[in-house]
Amino acid sequence: MAVGDFNRDGKLDLFLTGGSDGGYSAQVLLGNGDGSFSYSQSLGDIDNPQPPVIGDFNRDGKLDVAVVDNVTNSVWVYLGSGNGKFAAPVKYSTPNSAVAVTAVDLNRDGKLDLVTDGITILQGNGDGTFTVGSDYQPSAGVYLNPVAGDFNNDGQPDILLVQDAGQEGLALLLGNGDSTLQPPLSWSAGYYSYPAAIDSADFNGDGLLDTVVSNSAETVSIFLQTTVN
Repeated sequence: MAVGDFNRDGKLDLFLTGGSDGGYSAQVLLGNGDGSFSYSQSLGDIDNPQPPVIGDFNRDGKLDVAVVDNVTNSVWVYLGSGNGKFAAPVKYSTPNSAVAVTAVDLNRDGKLDLVTDGITILQGNGDGTFTVGSDYQPSAGVYLNPVAGDFNNDGQPDILLVQDAGQEGLALLLGNGDSTLQPPLSWSAGYYSYPAAIDSADFNGDGLLDTVVSNSAETVSIFLQTTVN
């Protein structure tokens, strides 16, 4: 799920994806401000939705949501109305497989872009629509769960991912500031660690982004950045 104030009443709401027995959908629950929620909207069937990502994709001050469907390898974009309701999704097919997506202004034009773990870049047009652009087919292993951040402190957004299927670690693609990415740099988390979830923050207060990885082998890997480069 993703959390945001979708009806702009100052109370946090939920955007849920999932299901069971072959029935998958996206739904919106509006917060009542007391820890309880009220049903708002079902957004219809989606083959196999993954965790949603929030952003203002059309720059109207209202939260929108993007969801990956990893059966059809596509990204579904739901534009918010600002009252807790969302328009019917627009579907963007990606050339590579996709499990997750992150929202980031990759070329710093003031318009949010979407980057899948495929790795495919969907360039934002600023009006809620996207153009499927550059594609970076992984040369080895499988990439998962992209996280955006400026990892080398050059002012350009970069993309960090989990690298699985024999690599078991991290893959970092440095951004050039023009919607293109450099070849991946890799770090191992140890064989048979099976990394899955990932997040990034400055854990030791040195001004450099660090990374935490939750491994399917019931361990957690901490990567502390030691140099700006």
